[in-house]
Amino acid sequence: MGLDCQLPEHLPPELTKDAAEGMPGVDAIGPLEVAELRYLQWALAHHGGDRKSLAAQLGISERTLYRKLAV
Repeated sequence: MGLDCQLPEHLPPELTKDAAEGMPGVDAIGPLEVAELRYLQWALAHHGGDRKSLAAQLGISERTLYRKLAV
């Protein structure tokens, strides 16, 4: 597969829509660390605050989850 097959115009229309569409509270692209922290905080709140089981569900260690949340 050549590089010309990886251009945006080769993507299906549903993938070329505004990237923030359907993402409440997202107005612009920001640092990945901020997006990850917001997601982890959301996931923790929706997971009943159980960090051990959330880490297992995410496929990361509890230590990694604690470190990522401590930013």
